[in-house]
Amino acid sequence: MDTSKGNKRKHNDKESSPAAELPCPEEGNLDEWEAFGPGGPAIKKHKGDTAPESPFNVIQEAQAIWSQLRLSTLPRKQRTTQTEALMTLIRGQIPSLIFRHNAARVVQCAIKYGSVKQRDEIAKELEGRLAELAQTAHGRSVIGKLLACCSNDTKTAMSKEFYTKVRDSICHVHAAEMLEEAYGQPGGISKNAIMGIFYGSEATLLRNGPHTSNVSLDAHMPLSKLMQVHPEMRIAAARYLRQIVDAITANGFESVSHLSILHRALFDYLTYAEDKDVTALIPLLKDHLIDILRSREGAQVTQLCILHATTKERKHIIKSLKTRVCKVACEPYGHTVLLTIFESVDDTELVDKRILSELMADGLTPGEFFFDLMRDRHASRVILFLLAGRNRFYQPAYMVDELEGMDAVRERTTKKEDTVRRGLLLKAVSRKLLDACTLKCGDLLLDPNGGQVLVATLYHAHGDKASLIMALAERVAGAPPLLSEISADPEEQDLTQHAMLNRKATSILKDAVKGIEKGAKKPAVDHAISPSNAVSLAFSTCLAKILAPNLLAWLRFCASNPHRTSGAALVLVALLESGSDVAKDLLNRILREGKKQMLDIEARVVEALKLESEKAPEPIKEMDKKQKMKAKALEKSKARRKDGAGGTFGGSLVTKTGIETFLEAWKASLASI
Repeated sequence: MDTSKGNKRKHNDKESSPAAELPCPEEGNLDEWEAFGPGGPAIKKHKGDTAPESPFNVIQEAQAIWSQLRLSTLPRKQRTTQTEALMTLIRGQIPSLIFRHNAARVVQCAIKYGSVKQRDEIAKELEGRLAELAQTAHGRSVIGKLLACCSNDTKTAMSKEFYTKVRDSICHVHAAEMLEEAYGQPGGISKNAIMGIFYGSEATLLRNGPHTSNVSLDAHMPLSKLMQVHPEMRIAAARYLRQIVDAITANGFESVSHLSILHRALFDYLTYAEDKDVTALIPLLKDHLIDILRSREGAQVTQLCILHATTKERKHIIKSLKTRVCKVACEPYGHTVLLTIFESVDDTELVDKRILSELMADGLTPGEFFFDLMRDRHASRVILFLLAGRNRFYQPAYMVDELEGMDAVRERTTKKEDTVRRGLLLKAVSRKLLDACTLKCGDLLLDPNGGQVLVATLYHAHGDKASLIMALAERVAGAPPLLSEISADPEEQDLTQHAMLNRKATSILKDAVKGIEKGAKKPAVDHAISPSNAVSLAFSTCLAKILAPNLLAWLRFCASNPHRTSGAALVLVALLESGSDVAKDLLNRILREGKKQMLDIEARVVEALKLESEKAPEPIKEMDKKQKMKAKALEKSKARRKDGAGGTFGGSLVTKTGIETFLEAWKASLASI
């Protein structure tokens, strides 16, 4: 084989190369040379040249600093010095480093430990490339750190940059995550402004352009307000929203089901689209509703899907909640889905079998027991809804308003009467509720959420309540303890102590005696026809019989410190004024027989109030905010007493202690006799 041509070509190439004329570096002077590309010729450095350092060397040095910064034991002073050295090293090269897997974490470390000025400097270098970086796995992490740690001005600027790339970002898996963070970022672009892009160009022009309506329009107004002014935009906005939803879910719903911006788009679409279009979307969503009900808009989407669904689809949605009912009941917004099921599903046997039986069944671990759900802030609302319906004292006002806003759809898609449906569900849970409340009466009475469930069960549950009434009344049995054994701070009190010493418990007992249900639309007044008052009469009789042996002891206890014992005294006032005839006669008989002791108790009250008014106030500067408010309120009360404004010293005080109120009620009962 003839290789002369190949050798000649190599020889010519060598001669034509500019580097061929450069001398080879002398031994010992290699620091004056640097490589020109991988495997390329060496080029000599000249004086005054400031060529940028190789990215490889920057990463190596930065990782050495990072290995020190990441140590939790590093002193603060050294950490500040190391962070400054790291910033000096990577300054000007951050956009090139952020794409490398071994350098992105170094930039994140600089953001984590750097000052606000250094974080803003990093964000400034990335300006204009955020949307591009958000589509990479490593760039997404860096941008997430910046959105969490930068100043509000920088966050606003970053959010504005994402605002111009919403349509491109929402369809990308990684970029959608960053858009989600910018969507909920305080101080950035408002949620309504970002959502406005999904309503189409026509809606954008109407929001930003001139208008003649009396309603104020701007780029940050929600779609509901736009529809009030321009109802003709409903079809166009729904069409654009459907296009966005289809684009987001084109690659699968599972990867984007957690995005609240998608939940908002779905909610707006289901609200303003035609019924036939909503019905067509439900088959695509019914398998994923369990994943989106954690946000407020996601819960509303689930509620609308249940309302618009057919009987078969509702059954499928209910079955998808299997083994998750208790977790859904504890969700801040997801529990509203259960309320919609209770109001809209006509098949109450299915609801009882799939929802209520799982809700009332005890789990395998603590926190999953039915008793724990009764004390949970959100799960207790589910139980209270079964008992008392849309009572605004038990349910948040915004949630009741949302349920009322869906009534128009519910009336079209349900057949069974609300009273019949609610009665069947209440009958299904009553026995379990009565047993649980009777067994755990003491713990529920001392818990703010459990106490509400206890009272609602007492008034509304179906069945024999004698055991529950007796268990509740027995919580006040026994003589009062020594006052020195009681903590002055309610937060430091032992929850296992006597029910008459806990202000939450005494409030529940007082309302139960009076037959008061807070938030009820029609308060019960007539004892003969009101079920709640019939229960209160039976409870007051039982309570009076249990308190009777120690009645005077409790009054002496309340007289020893009137302000700290007002709760217990007010329970006795309720018995004397609103109890049954048997309870009133029993208390009046004991008070008549112990008239001398009552006069002594009255003298003790006068003496205790005088001592409290003369007592030097504690220094307010050493108290926290809550203690300061209590001290100021007490000082105002003492000032009124000294001025003869009311109480025991004359006049009528705006707020009296419980024992003073009891003494007035006792004197009124003596006068009536």
